[in-house]
Amino acid sequence: MAKNRVRVNIAGSSYVVLSEENEDYIRTISEDIDKKINDIKKSSTDISSLMAAILTAMDFCDFYKKSTSVSSEFSNKIQTYINANESLRQENSELRKKISDLEMKLQALSIKSNIK
Repeated sequence: MAKNRVRVNIAGSSYVVLSEENEDYIRTISEDIDKKINDIKKSSTDISSLMAAILTAMDFCDFYKKSTSVSSEFSNKIQTYINANESLRQENSELRKKISDLEMKLQALSIKSNIK
């Protein structure tokens, strides 16, 4: 896939980003980072751009790790539900076969009863 060149501004500096992602996506991410850095810098007068960038990276990394953990938990729950569903389908199939067998036996008994 071709790489897109996108010029973005983050915390007052201009960067060229090479990515396979589309331009709108790169700009959205860049705007999120820029906003977070600026919010951190506004929270205290003695925070440098580097410190704000590091805190922003930590915040986004924290969010990523927590999201990954939640996603993994959901995947495990989904797999549990899939396994339970398969087990219930199997049980349902076995019960349907038993019902069919019992219906055939009942029909055979009914026929014997009518013959006598």
